[in-house]
Amino acid sequence: MPVFEDGSMDCWERINLKELQNKLAINKLGTSIPDGENINIHSLGTYAIHSAKWQHTPKTYYEYVYKNVQNMNHEMINLFNETKEQQRKWEAHNVAWSTGASPYKVEGEFGYDLIDGASTSVFYHSEGKMILTSIVIYEDGMFFLVETKTTHSLDEIAKMLSSGVLASKVSGEFTMVIPDFATLTVSGDYQTSSYSKFKEIKDLAAKVTKSKTSLEICRESYYHYLVHPSEITRESLRKAYEAVSEHQRIYLGDMDSRDTDYIRIIYNPNDKREV
Repeated sequence: MPVFEDGSMDCWERINLKELQNKLAINKLGTSIPDGENINIHSLGTYAIHSAKWQHTPKTYYEYVYKNVQNMNHEMINLFNETKEQQRKWEAHNVAWSTGASPYKVEGEFGYDLIDGASTSVFYHSEGKMILTSIVIYEDGMFFLVETKTTHSLDEIAKMLSSGVLASKVSGEFTMVIPDFATLTVSGDYQTSSYSKFKEIKDLAAKVTKSKTSLEICRESYYHYLVHPSEITRESLRKAYEAVSEHQRIYLGDMDSRDTDYIRIIYNPNDKREV
């Protein structure tokens, strides 16, 4: 959960410390999941929890977040606190605030530049455990592995995925470590393959370097087919669709249609489109 020096944080919406405390109190935000239930990790998979050791209660988690804010804002001044009147004003004007965090790094010391990045979750294999961490991709083409605080090339990331140092899919029962939060014994239900994860990483690299992503290329092929339907354009669409990582194909359409029309055209061309 991204936390900022003004005490605001990204929790599906912009909230402050008091609202965090309230959400924890009414269990809208939880600090543990019962054994036997599933945990979902975006872009990695869904995992059945066999046993777990959770590091926080709602009280200690609030204190943990508070201390993080305090480390960034020692005097705890200018904290975010939106009044009901302000909320009504923004709602009346259809304004919504986003607190999503964008990774960046600083290049140079004097007259420095900020280099934007994007991140994705991955497992780092260490001493028989799978540590949940992130790879940050920067627009200068470098990849930063958060767990080891090391910088790599795309080829090195590919080798780490193929060797098992990095992973997105783990067979059988394994130990998952969520730093500063929990250690769990889990087994995967749905998991993203390393092949699909690498496709996603390449797409993020394309996005931050202002190149076309596989999703953008696929959408272009889709619209080209709709304007010029033929076996040639359908085959081009198939190739573009299958170049998109499996777990990201649902983002080709909107929240309702997802990739259903792509599937219809490519694999069931005789089915009529519903309008």
